[in-house]
Amino acid sequence: MKVIVVALLVLMTVSLRAEKMTIDAHSVVINKLEKALSLTGKNHVKKQSLYRRLGDLYSERARLYFLRETQDNCTKCIQSKSDRTVAISYLKKAIKRARPLEKSRMLLQVAHLYKVLPNERLRKITLLSLNKHSKRKSQKSYIAISEYELSEINYNNNQYKKAIKGYKSAFMNLNKNKRAMALYKIAWSQMNIGQIKEAVKSLKYILKSKSYLSNNGVYNKPFHVDVSRDLVTFMARRPIYKKEIIEIESLSPRGVVLDNLFYLAEETQRTGQWRSSLRVWDYYLLLKDHDASTRLEVSVRKAQIYYFIKNKKQALKHYRESLALWGNGSCLKECASIEIKFKNFIILWHKDIKNRSDKYFLIAINLYLAHFKKESGIFYIAAMQSKKSKAWGKAIDNLKMAIVKSTKSEAKLRRASLVEMISIAEGSNNSNLKRSTYEAYLNLEPKSKIKSEILYQLYYLDYEKKKYKLSAENFYKLTADKNIKNKLLIKSSDLALSSLVFLKEDTKILSRAPVLSSKVPSRRVKYIKLARDACYNISLSILSKKEKLTSDINGSLKCLNIYSYSDLKTREKVKYIETKINLSALILDHNSIEKYAKDILNIKGVNQKESNYALERILFVSELKFKFKKAYKTLLKIKVSKVKRADQQLKLGMLAELSGYNSKKHYKSFIKMTKSRYKANEIRIHLALKSKYPWKELSNIKGVLLKTPSLLASALLETFGRFKNFKRAEEFTKYKSIRNTVEGRVLFREGFINSYDIKIKPLLRSVIGTSSNYLISKGVKRRIALLNGMEKYLKLKLPKKDVLSQAYALGRLASEYRRFTDEFIKLPMPKKLTKDQKKKYLENVKRKLAPYNDRMKSILMLSNKIWSHIDNINSQFSLLKRSTYHQKIVIRSQLKKLISQAPVRRQRLIKFRLVKLGEISKPNLKKAWSVVKSNPLDLKLLNNLRGQMTYQYNNSLYGYLSVREQLVKGVIR
Repeated sequence: MKVIVVALLVLMTVSLRAEKMTIDAHSVVINKLEKALSLTGKNHVKKQSLYRRLGDLYSERARLYFLRETQDNCTKCIQSKSDRTVAISYLKKAIKRARPLEKSRMLLQVAHLYKVLPNERLRKITLLSLNKHSKRKSQKSYIAISEYELSEINYNNNQYKKAIKGYKSAFMNLNKNKRAMALYKIAWSQMNIGQIKEAVKSLKYILKSKSYLSNNGVYNKPFHVDVSRDLVTFMARRPIYKKEIIEIESLSPRGVVLDNLFYLAEETQRTGQWRSSLRVWDYYLLLKDHDASTRLEVSVRKAQIYYFIKNKKQALKHYRESLALWGNGSCLKECASIEIKFKNFIILWHKDIKNRSDKYFLIAINLYLAHFKKESGIFYIAAMQSKKSKAWGKAIDNLKMAIVKSTKSEAKLRRASLVEMISIAEGSNNSNLKRSTYEAYLNLEPKSKIKSEILYQLYYLDYEKKKYKLSAENFYKLTADKNIKNKLLIKSSDLALSSLVFLKEDTKILSRAPVLSSKVPSRRVKYIKLARDACYNISLSILSKKEKLTSDINGSLKCLNIYSYSDLKTREKVKYIETKINLSALILDHNSIEKYAKDILNIKGVNQKESNYALERILFVSELKFKFKKAYKTLLKIKVSKVKRADQQLKLGMLAELSGYNSKKHYKSFIKMTKSRYKANEIRIHLALKSKYPWKELSNIKGVLLKTPSLLASALLETFGRFKNFKRAEEFTKYKSIRNTVEGRVLFREGFINSYDIKIKPLLRSVIGTSSNYLISKGVKRRIALLNGMEKYLKLKLPKKDVLSQAYALGRLASEYRRFTDEFIKLPMPKKLTKDQKKKYLENVKRKLAPYNDRMKSILMLSNKIWSHIDNINSQFSLLKRSTYHQKIVIRSQLKKLISQAPVRRQRLIKFRLVKLGEISKPNLKKAWSVVKSNPLDLKLLNNLRGQMTYQYNNSLYGYLSVREQLVKGVIR
């Protein structure tokens, strides 16, 4: 009971305040009713009322939400939509047990909610349900409403026949307001299906009935205005006479008559009913309520209509009148549109007459120009008239003005003016007029479709005047135009490159010719040849420069390698490849040099000079890469003159030796061919030293080698270091020319020291026996005899010019004198001598030894004097530094022997210098070769290898490496 009472109180409150409630109040009531609904039993009698009331409340709150959303312009708000959906759900529940009349009302309400949501399908289903229910219950008003709403749906879906049927079926049971609207929709449906006559009748029926033009007894003027306006639209589809005009005037509401007549005239004019339009305009002008501006517009329209019906006289008359009104300041509103009408009148007339003359048209033009001098269309027309009179300059000036004054909407006029301007200029055959016209065209129409053609003509004027620099740039820019035609592209490309050829701009030709060849395939072969020639010319210029950039060289090589030379003659092909070889040499690209040289050899018809050039390049690369076998075989193929044949044989010998081939035959050929005795003897010595028995070989050719003693002496010392043979050495050192050389002096000294050491051995071995007086006496006499014998030997054999040999010999002899005196003093005294006897004995010994001591001192003094001159030692060290491995062994061994007899101070100095020089290192030629091969252009490594050659006394290959050094220096430069 409490629930029922609460629900009733709520319903009563809602009923009293429904119209004044806000959204919040609605929400409070809805919450209370929904709470009451939840407490109400399933089959309770009041549940149906709660459903219905909640549906009404949700529907009303949705309306309030919608108003607020519209006011706030909120497109994403969904409160109104959500509430309508909930309202529909509650109403559908209420409908199930509702009474017939309430059910019809709620179905109509649901259909309305579906319309607002919108959901046309469910709306139609609901209306069909309403129609079916109403017919079953004989509810005529709801039947009419449902049929009317269904007709609305058909009308909106362009199903006009169904709509007409539905409107007519519902018509009698609708109220007057709905009837008027139904009749109005019937008229438009008839119009849309082509039933114009019936549509006009329907509208007239509405307009003649006051009840249809009122809303709840109040006059509905807006509806009256709309229907009258639509009547004009319908009637304008057919011819209009005075009767129809008067009828429209009578059916139109006050204040709208002029507007409807104006609209009628416009519509008849729009549909091409010129006579009808004139009748309407004439009647319209008879009325008094229109202003001067409207009168002006009507006059212009009449002029146009008379022109359309080909009455030029009347057209001109009204046109004059219109301009007079314009000049009097009659235009007060919509002046811009009226001005356009004046302009269109002239343009249309001009289009119709084309190139024909027309006296009326000339008058019209003059009239227009008197009032509208800035019109672009008229300037164009004036230009055409000037063209007819062959006043080219004036025609072009008028066209320029037409273009300048034209607007975006006058694009066609602008294009026509531009075309005519060019046509007139080209027809004049005046170059200055052409140039000014072309430039003006480009300024006025920078995005023209024929811009490329205009530019071509303009640039060609420069080309004709031999302004090649300007024309080259301009024509090349022109080729980049995407809209350029193929024929024009070909011409522009030809002239762009032709101008560069005249200017000798090879760099630009090189960059532009390939680009243009891709654009113009028909000229590809020609342009590629031009690019190739340009590339060649650039390469020659790079080779002629003092300072050559690596980037430029690489670029030229890359360029030359792009092109084919199959079309060239043999001489030209070789020139191109030679250029590539020279460029490759600058950047040390040896592989490319060899490749290009082979390309020359593969060309048919190359002469001997060209073949030799290619082979020399291959030889050059092979030598740099230490490919001696390949270099040897390549050199064999080169044919040289008689003058250079000896040098070729020498080089062949060197390469053969480096390659492991038989070099002897080439060396012998060189010896026969060369005019240089020194070089020939170098090779002879080289061959002798390479043989198994170098002493024998040197001895066999001794007579020839003595003519170059310095070479022979060095070779002899080298041979002695390898195969020590004093007898063979003495065979050569007997010659003064050999002894005068530094190496010969060392060799001679080595022989003297050896013979001296043999001679002095008895003296060194001699010992004075002390076991008896006899042995003592015999030993002393023998020692004195040996010392005297050595002095006699030295007087005969001691070298007069070799001070070091003298110092050594004298030092050893002085040592022996000292040993003799020391041993003599230490001899035992006779036994049983008194003190006086002993004293006398000692004095006697000293007296006997005095001459020997003096001799020892004089020899030491002479030896020390020799050792005091440092130059004697410096020359030996100088030779030691530059000598070969085997020579060093001899010289160092000799120095060690010599210092054994030098003073202590001099001994220390010599030992220190020997230690500083270091021990003699064994030569490692293989390692030196491998190091150089790792970096063949490193001069330091090359000099190291050459030093190793010298160290091993390989003079022939030493000479080869010297030549190679110059070769590498040339490459590096």
